[in-house]
Amino acid sequence: YVPNTSIVMQNVDEHIKKEIVLGHSEKLAITFGIISKPAGTQIMIIKNLRVCSDCHEFTRLISKIEKREIIARDSSRFHHFKDGVCSCGDHW
Repeated sequence: YVPNTSIVMQNVDEHIKKEIVLGHSEKLAITFGIISKPAGTQIMIIKNLRVCSDCHEFTRLISKIEKREIIARDSSRFHHFKDGVCSCGDHW
């Protein structure tokens, strides 16, 4: 996984852009779910903004690595990640 910093529109250094992208709420919620729930347990997150392309890619990879189902509800739709594949067909 390499963070996609092209989505950051602020005029800051590259390492700051990486920190911004890595601190997105979805990533923090998924990480908390992984460390606090038993292995194999489904993780569900709900947010009121749209999932960015970097968080979408991150969640796809984590679902495959951790062998978990991750359901993310954003402002547009449900994203159901399982085995590295999203129900939206990566067309959100």
